[in-house]
Amino acid sequence: MEQKRIILAYSGGIRSTVAMYHYINRGYIVTVVAFLEDGTFESNDVSTIDDASLLLSEGIAVDVASSDKFIQKITDSFVFDLIELSEEMDVLEVAICGFTDTGMLQKVKKLVNSGRIVGWQPFFYFIYDSIDKSMVLREGLKFNVPLHLTRSCEKTTKHHCGICDKCVARKNSFMDAGIPDVTVYCDNNGGGVC
Repeated sequence: MEQKRIILAYSGGIRSTVAMYHYINRGYIVTVVAFLEDGTFESNDVSTIDDASLLLSEGIAVDVASSDKFIQKITDSFVFDLIELSEEMDVLEVAICGFTDTGMLQKVKKLVNSGRIVGWQPFFYFIYDSIDKSMVLREGLKFNVPLHLTRSCEKTTKHHCGICDKCVARKNSFMDAGIPDVTVYCDNNGGGVC
């Protein structure tokens, strides 16, 4: 029997990373698509936890959802690129998550439901879009996701800055989930050279 395949729009953040592990644990080959700040994208096939951990350690994506200019520029092309890739690969399932903080997910949903998409129409899953991030973190623990390797910071420094809105929200989510946060932050836990 052929292994199921899904395309995952990947931001590098907590939600999209936990989603990647979720689908791997369900037996999918996950084509992880990371959209880059220059409007291009990079894709990698991931079918095992080892593949996923390697991808995370290489840091293929920054959290693109942190850039408002980027979001305005790529929302339509983001969806159409996913649809084109889906058709090229003959994959009918596309998962999008991790863009809830910026309103991008709502823009994508609006476009998907607008009737502007004609021809090939994959099924879009909006996984973890209405679940509190602390609950997603708990889900990540079930899948042994190396959560400290996910990216939430608005800055492009090597480590999380620890003080931007996204870092503060990240710290609060870990605290709300009751999970120790071993993320390296430049502001307070040493070792974080920015």
